[in-house]
Amino acid sequence: MLFNGLLNLSIIQMIFGLLFYQILGQSKSNRLGVLRRTHPIELTIESGAIRGEYLTIGANDFAVFKGIPYAAPPVGSLRFQKPEPPAKWRGVMNATQYSPMCAQRSRTKATDPSHLYRVHISEDCLYLNVFAPPQFTNDTYPVIVFIHGGAFQSGSSSDYPQDAILNNFVSRKIIFVSINYRLGPLGFLSTGDEILPGNFGLWDQILALQWVKLNAHVFGGDRNNIMLMGQGSGASSASILALSPRAEGLFNKILLMSGTAITPGAVRKTPVNATWNLDDRLHCRSFNSTELLDCFKKMLRDEILDAAIGSSTTIPDYEQFVPVVDGPGGVIPEPPEILATYRPKMPIMLGTTKDESSLRIC
Repeated sequence: MLFNGLLNLSIIQMIFGLLFYQILGQSKSNRLGVLRRTHPIELTIESGAIRGEYLTIGANDFAVFKGIPYAAPPVGSLRFQKPEPPAKWRGVMNATQYSPMCAQRSRTKATDPSHLYRVHISEDCLYLNVFAPPQFTNDTYPVIVFIHGGAFQSGSSSDYPQDAILNNFVSRKIIFVSINYRLGPLGFLSTGDEILPGNFGLWDQILALQWVKLNAHVFGGDRNNIMLMGQGSGASSASILALSPRAEGLFNKILLMSGTAITPGAVRKTPVNATWNLDDRLHCRSFNSTELLDCFKKMLRDEILDAAIGSSTTIPDYEQFVPVVDGPGGVIPEPPEILATYRPKMPIMLGTTKDESSLRIC
């Protein structure tokens, strides 16, 4: 069993249900009944009060919170830096709308048939969403933290239809948390030294997990029963974090769908060439890592993303700006193959997802 009282078969059924909705882009009918919004709900987390909403589908009630900040906006002096905890706020923060997607190449109808490309894109994107059973009892529930896929270049926590999450997870008394994290060069740019060590997107995921560990009880979650789950590069992320000393103790088990830490192209050992190639394309003419960072911080988001397209590798399906081996004290101190030989083991379920790339086939 992965959770108390929850069979592996049930987990597999839930996963395929979620992916079925994901592939279609939306649900044609709601298995549990007609969705009704009932009333607001306010809770107080570590940073302040938040206002979500109770939803009713048939005879089932759900507590839904969207767009909760788990980190300070990674802009200005925090651009290309490790994330920092969010500032505390006064009053009640509205948590009923998804946050913007993290900066990525623009989506089009051709590349995103589900029409999710209309979602706003911003560098201020480090938010998460919590879907929970209502707290009518003193029960505690297992928690799933889900990391979206997208080759570390695209994707968002809002890509996954709400009704699929509620139907397949929350209705079975599981709290489901989905997160955003920085992508592409803004999340994984590295000069291989202390100036730009890279892996900012992974540090985002770690801070999100710390947030869940700190706040899970507010939503009725069991902080000692957290599963980290991902698909594609999200699965690679979960696998990397399971091997990382920096994420130790933040979750108890992992579920990997079509990705691991040793997936070809998931982790690079030499990021420097790609970074300096991008420096040339942006006409920074930097002489060292400090000058490069100063120049990149002055660039517009789209200037960096457009230049990164031109600096991509000639090897198909391999991206330049992905997790890197960042040495002692980093998220990936050694290659994953080596970490796997001595890092603590934890329960794992892994497999592939049916028709995963069907939307990419022309």
